[in-house]
Amino acid sequence: MTSILLIGVPVFFLVRWFIQDTIKEHTDLTKRIRDAEGGAWAEDIIGALLTKLPDSYVVIHNLPFAGGDIDHIVVGPTGLFVIDTKSHSGRVLIADGAVTLNGHAFEKDIVGQIHDGAKWLEEMLLVEGGIEVKPIRIIAFTRAYVEYKDKPPYKGVTLLHRSYLNRSILNHDGSCPQIDAIVELLKRKVTIEQPAASPQP
Repeated sequence: MTSILLIGVPVFFLVRWFIQDTIKEHTDLTKRIRDAEGGAWAEDIIGALLTKLPDSYVVIHNLPFAGGDIDHIVVGPTGLFVIDTKSHSGRVLIADGAVTLNGHAFEKDIVGQIHDGAKWLEEMLLVEGGIEVKPIRIIAFTRAYVEYKDKPPYKGVTLLHRSYLNRSILNHDGSCPQIDAIVELLKRKVTIEQPAASPQP
């Protein structure tokens, strides 16, 4: 009886570990799927909003680069904009030199991510087209409320709720050189969509 118990104890812990590990893997996979679905939904919402921009703006979606992809690029009279979409809910606070979601740090470096895409785009346009332009970085939240206690932008990035996105683009005090040349360069890399009528998100 004693020998059976001695064998049974490690087997019990092994089985328990296997079950816990399986549950953890399933939970992690479910979270990744949910995050991916939320991200795709957010991109669709922002994409629909951008179609409401005037015809003088061109919208580019999902431009891939070595470090990932840029959700949206807007090229128009007021500038070249790189837009990353986020589906988080709750309160985004920019205060004391930090950005938090519901009082906690973001799981990923969302500011670093958009800088990576914008820097790649800036370098690509310079190398391939001889065009010098600095992209404007915007992180658009589809659900989260954004509050600034520090003076915006945050580390060169504007964080905002989607309801302010088009207004921010149209009211930006800037310009974009060689719009047609930029669009032609990007046309070789991704599908171009001109703003047009779209159903409400």
